[in-house]
Amino acid sequence: MVFPKTSATTLIFFTIAATYVLSLSLHLKDQIKHPHKHISIPCLLKNFSTYISNTHALLLHLLPF
Repeated sequence: MVFPKTSATTLIFFTIAATYVLSLSLHLKDQIKHPHKHISIPCLLKNFSTYISNTHALLLHLLPF
């Protein structure tokens, strides 16, 4: 199977986006189980910045830059 050429920036962006969508879906699943908890925008932004830094750290270990 031949994959089209993609830049490292594109791969990093999609990795971060996929990780965040997964974390958001898990958060919303928890929200359905516990409806008394309120979802907040600052909490989502904090989670997003955490996932960006975690993904960046992971990519630094995996990619030979």
